[in-house]
Amino acid sequence: MEFCMNCGSQLQADDKFCAGCGTPQNEKADEGDEDLLEKYIKGLTLLKKIMDHKFDDIDEEENAQKTIFKIFDELVKQGYEDAYESMSTCYRYGYGVNKDAAKAKEWKNKATEAKKAKKRKTAASPIEELFIEENAEATSKIKTLADQGNAEALYFLGLCYFQGNGVEECEKKGEQYTLKAASLGFAKASYGIASWYELGGRDIEQDYDKAIECYRKAAEQGYPNAKEKAESLKQSVEKLKELDELVNQKRK
Repeated sequence: MEFCMNCGSQLQADDKFCAGCGTPQNEKADEGDEDLLEKYIKGLTLLKKIMDHKFDDIDEEENAQKTIFKIFDELVKQGYEDAYESMSTCYRYGYGVNKDAAKAKEWKNKATEAKKAKKRKTAASPIEELFIEENAEATSKIKTLADQGNAEALYFLGLCYFQGNGVEECEKKGEQYTLKAASLGFAKASYGIASWYELGGRDIEQDYDKAIECYRKAAEQGYPNAKEKAESLKQSVEKLKELDELVNQKRK
């Protein structure tokens, strides 16, 4: 069982975006990449330690900076695309290399394009492909379809507003489009709204009963495991109520 690192919503195995908040989910490493992944994790661990100012000794920190640049440089030369973003960080802050804003931007752009390329390969629909582009032109095309009442387009337009993809970020509009998509039967939108009610947030008060209702609606619309999620939450709520009753009885 996996959960979104941004909002905590439960994820399905094939989810590329969180249904609750729209946050892109990390791609799993391909088989045979274990050694590269191990190096990458080592580099990220050191990078976090540097950025969190965990080194007391200046020489030790400088050596760590040189080490991470060497790691990420070797990885990108082997075509390990996940390291592109880290190379951008090294050039931006001068970790193990002279600061270079132009190269930092270059690697940032490479990282963005690499992520988009991966997502394009697994996009489930032309509308999702437009969403992946993350620019005003693509979002405008999504909006045109949404204005025609396309439920999937409404859902992805909501994500565009949540993330500021091609439009000015606006949670209120994101909520409105997501609610509209759910009302037209788009299962992923219903599941996302259910997670809002379960966790609270986005100006929505936590309401387990509404969450269960929305999970059941998502199940009826065909969203995987939504029925099981509804039943699991229902059982948890019933147990909480039982505990509350016991506490109240003891207080009496």
